[in-house]
Amino acid sequence: MIYFSQRRLLRSLLTPNLVCRSLFDIPLESLSHSGYNAIWLDVDNTLLGAEDRDVSLNTQNWVLAAKSLGYSVVILSNNRRHYRIERICNQVDVDGVFRAMKPFPHSIRKVARQRQISLRRSIVVGDQLLTDVIVGNWVRAYSVLVDPMDKKLSLFKTVQREIELFFLARLQ
Repeated sequence: MIYFSQRRLLRSLLTPNLVCRSLFDIPLESLSHSGYNAIWLDVDNTLLGAEDRDVSLNTQNWVLAAKSLGYSVVILSNNRRHYRIERICNQVDVDGVFRAMKPFPHSIRKVARQRQISLRRSIVVGDQLLTDVIVGNWVRAYSVLVDPMDKKLSLFKTVQREIELFFLARLQ
């Protein structure tokens, strides 16, 4: 049996502030007016498909629009391939972190300190509840869960997604 305080803790870690179908549905202007000024983006299945090499023109324009609104944009990825993350960072002209070890907050806190970014005025965007949303909520940022871009997921990712959807439904 989970005690009330443990359930409240789980709810605070696992419940995103906003759920959107994609990056393009995130209300950047209204969040900017609310004081948010940094966006931390996951890569695989958030910014582009897990097997894609190039960021789409629409996504590049979205990042450009975010930057024109005054957002600092940083990529925060668990991907182990530094060359993949470096390539994507170059395509959208932002800094990035690979092997971020989300949901643990060490990487995001380190980069936030280095770049003087307030995590409480940050938005963390990703497609996974158990990594992206948890790290966002852990550092008290505004967490946004988006649907994965690739609908064909590996068996492991499919099981993980089903678990995440179960938790999301139970916590709401």
